[in-house]
Amino acid sequence: MLKKNKKGFTLIELMIVVAIIGILAAIAIPNFMKFQAKAKQSEAKTNLGAIYVAQLAYFANSNTYADIVAVQDPITCNRAVVGGPSLYVTVPDDGSGAFCAMNWEPAGQNRYTYQAGAGTGHTIAAKLGTSIWVDSCDPVIVPDSTSVSFIAAAVGNVDSDPEPDCWSVNELKQLKNEMNDI
Repeated sequence: MLKKNKKGFTLIELMIVVAIIGILAAIAIPNFMKFQAKAKQSEAKTNLGAIYVAQLAYFANSNTYADIVAVQDPITCNRAVVGGPSLYVTVPDDGSGAFCAMNWEPAGQNRYTYQAGAGTGHTIAAKLGTSIWVDSCDPVIVPDSTSVSFIAAAVGNVDSDPEPDCWSVNELKQLKNEMNDI
């Protein structure tokens, strides 16, 4: 006569495996969210580096940095799509902004709002998520630029809480995380 081999898992063994998976998930998910937020911060660092390079190029041609004082004459900012809306909105939108003068724009769908120079006169708003203005960083990190110095800023929200993520760069390429949202 043949013996019946009963093979399988008991309910207790299955519950132990589910509990272990739950504990591992409770540890891994917050770490994953933190790494995802850090990856989003790389946009600000990369774009502020590009603004730094654009400001240096503008300085080489004009002997001053692009700012309200440096951009008195309207500059045509050829950013409009033929027959459609502009690719991004700069304030002011008359083509006299510092970003148009530097011929710089963020690539792709930016999560951060960018500002160069004083006030909100030279701002590119975020396309993804909520556009957060630079004034939400306390203290305001973009003072008036001068002919021999500049500060540009990036402000965004990388983890959906009310606190902003604030970055700045100056003419010495000192990149600072003024307020960390992680």
